[in-house]
Amino acid sequence: VRETFKPVKERKGITFHTQINRNSKSTWNLIANYRKVRILNDSVISAETPDQHVSARIENRSVLFDGIARTTTFYEVTTGLESKKDYAYLEVEKGQGNYVWIDRNENGIKEINEFEISPIASEGDHIRMFIPTDEYISVYANQFKQSVNVNFRKFSTSKKRGLRILAMFSDQLSFAVNRKVGNKKFSTYANPFLLNDNDSTLIATSQSIRNVFSFNKIHPKFGADFIYMRNIGKTLLTNGFEGRGQEQFELQLRWNMTRYITLLNNISTSEKSKTTEFFTANNYTISNQKADNVLRIQPASAYRFELKYTFDKKDNRRGSEMAIHHDGGLGFNYATAQKSTLELSAHYIDVKFRGEGNNSLTYELLNGLQKGANYTWEMQWNRQLAKNFQMSISYNGRAGEAIKTIHIGTMRVRAMF
Repeated sequence: VRETFKPVKERKGITFHTQINRNSKSTWNLIANYRKVRILNDSVISAETPDQHVSARIENRSVLFDGIARTTTFYEVTTGLESKKDYAYLEVEKGQGNYVWIDRNENGIKEINEFEISPIASEGDHIRMFIPTDEYISVYANQFKQSVNVNFRKFSTSKKRGLRILAMFSDQLSFAVNRKVGNKKFSTYANPFLLNDNDSTLIATSQSIRNVFSFNKIHPKFGADFIYMRNIGKTLLTNGFEGRGQEQFELQLRWNMTRYITLLNNISTSEKSKTTEFFTANNYTISNQKADNVLRIQPASAYRFELKYTFDKKDNRRGSEMAIHHDGGLGFNYATAQKSTLELSAHYIDVKFRGEGNNSLTYELLNGLQKGANYTWEMQWNRQLAKNFQMSISYNGRAGEAIKTIHIGTMRVRAMF
């Protein structure tokens, strides 16, 4: 039995907090902390413990150019102790988890490299839990978040035609960085833009950027959004680094053809990667081209019908494996005010696959389905039983040429006091 130790700390310090309001259009918050820490049972700490800890935070909200642009900024640096992490998978009720177990070697043992993120939400039956170890390390971290919202809507009633055209456009940008390193040099750990994934002192890093450039965002007839998204994450675990990344370009089109008929079209191209130091067989880099088309018919506010078709092509950039999905579906939604909602859908998915092997790459290319014909169906019913009681019933099914039919049904009652 392993006995887990925790450091006993004696802390002394001061805190400084101030708020600056230059005017109603700009506010600043500044918080600074200084702590002196002494470890009373330092024999259980395997890493050198810093005696002094400094943390600082800056927050800002601003309205610029007479309301055209709005920005928020968050920046924080911290130092401290953190335990190294391991992880395990815990089985939960189907549909409540994010992962599925695939017994690749058919030995009946749940091995750590046999879990994959479930692309079918109703079949996710495991969650990933991070477990702290008894090995502590010094961590120096920074966190930076920036958002910019630009909207020219105020010019929509301008007498100048050029400004009225400009009023049709808007842009939303969000950027976030979170880095943890073992390097105690301030200029290194405090710089949120020093994005060196090969840093030998790196403990964890995550980076995300999302930009939405919109045309006619609130126009009742036609609108378009161009979206760029990039996410990168890398974490040091007890068995080495694990990293995931995704970059995507997407065009979303909306056309209200009549009062009752809407055409939605999403076209995207992306690249997705997974890298692990210990389980290298699970590494992949996949390029993806996808087109979603939805014809929505809504004769009344209470219900609507949907006709869907999706083309989805995935290629392995590190090999010759490839999958093409043709997904056709029907959907029906019904809702009554504050009483109940009903959602029904059925899909036929034809999968053409080139490749072999039972690994993470194959599972990702197939989206959790099988080669050939696949059939899926779903029902979701939510009902307000009383003022404080809600009932939810869901049923999902899946069938294919090479698998037995899968049925998953759940019922929940929620009481709110």
